[in-house]
Amino acid sequence: MHNLDLLTSLNLVSLDNDLRLSANEPGRLMARYCIAYETMKKFSQLLGTETLEEMVTMLSECREFQEVTLRMNERSTLNKLNKDKNRVTVRYPMNGKIKTTPMKVSCLLQATLGCITVQEFALQQDVTKIFRNAARVCRCLVELLLLKDEFQSIYNGAILSKCVKAKLWENSR
Repeated sequence: MHNLDLLTSLNLVSLDNDLRLSANEPGRLMARYCIAYETMKKFSQLLGTETLEEMVTMLSECREFQEVTLRMNERSTLNKLNKDKNRVTVRYPMNGKIKTTPMKVSCLLQATLGCITVQEFALQQDVTKIFRNAARVCRCLVELLLLKDEFQSIYNGAILSKCVKAKLWENSR
């Protein structure tokens, strides 16, 4: 019952007085795209005014990327991708040094979208994992936002989804 209450609180399922369970459209999206509950909870907290930068940050914090781990020997490479006055870096640099998995995911996602080559084999493997999951999560996000009629978020979510699918920023040449 506790789990059903959690699902009901996010409008993922409906439970009537006879304890008959039915999936709502957000719940169907969650099942269709195999999205974690924590990710759907994060999506339900969207205000509708999120910028593309906020969408990238939110995407990188999703539960689907928990298998990507931050290794000690990768930190210097990631920090150079994040901020380096001598070369091209990510579009939305993060404050401070890369010290968490969501920061690593964001950095690798933005580096790939910005056509910045990542030389290390382990990081290339992580990029593959990130984009495999990011495409699925972005499609779910856009469809979920379409249910809410939050046009600024729909626009930025659609741009992010298109960018992830193409592995390129929307205004790249």
